[in-house]
Amino acid sequence: MGDGGRPDGASEPPRGRALLLGVAFTAGWVGMTLEILGGRLLAPYFGASVHQWGAVIGVVLAALSGGYYVGGRLGDGARATSWLLGALALAAALILLVPPLSPALLPWARAFGPARGAVVAAAVLLGPPSFLLGIALPIVVRLTVTDRIATSAGAVYAVSTLGSIGGTFFTAFYSIPVLGTSLSHSVAAGLTIAAVVALAIALRRTRMVGVGRAPRAAGPPGRAGAGSGHRALRGIRPQLDPGRGDPGRRGSLPQLHGGPPDGDAEARSPDGRLL
Repeated sequence: MGDGGRPDGASEPPRGRALLLGVAFTAGWVGMTLEILGGRLLAPYFGASVHQWGAVIGVVLAALSGGYYVGGRLGDGARATSWLLGALALAAALILLVPPLSPALLPWARAFGPARGAVVAAAVLLGPPSFLLGIALPIVVRLTVTDRIATSAGAVYAVSTLGSIGGTFFTAFYSIPVLGTSLSHSVAAGLTIAAVVALAIALRRTRMVGVGRAPRAAGPPGRAGAGSGHRALRGIRPQLDPGRGDPGRRGSLPQLHGGPPDGDAEARSPDGRLL
């Protein structure tokens, strides 16, 4: 098996598929956690205003959009799984850097004004990790795709959205009030790293790899089963004696298994009498 491809006709192992859906769930969870934490970080400098939340939401959506596009391109390549692991690992590292960078970056961004400054701060702090999390989803779709492409894609995005819902409630109602902003970033990064480690271990132990190339297109109508048909024909051809079924040869018939050899055939006159 190559990285990013599995043999034709092989189905995705159920455990591997569940793990990949877990990666999508984690990406959705962490993405929404990062967005809410970003609003919390920007509030002391830009206020809990519509500009601040508009900046956070707009930047995150723009970053996800770019990540989805790039992830789709990478997912069609031969190293889709490697790109998935790399994107998640780098996203975790950037999430860990958000709390220590904020005290120096946010006062600098405030110099751009309440509206533009909020956009700049959100773009620098939240844009890169959100972009990387966006890369993950199309690749997960590619790794779990079957002949029912829409069903596979719908399952991945549904699971990711469920993760976003869970991350929203967890961050707003527990993580920020109980753990605080800095530790909440560490939890989000830890979940991402756990997904990377689990996927890497599964790939190493079971060689569970994704579909890195496009599904084989169906042949023209009437060609279904052509390969088996050709094999069947090859199995039948040796049973016939080439040339003996030629209608142009008078009195010739196909030589069937079990019939008399050619040298022992009975000789008859043109009018059918035995010679």
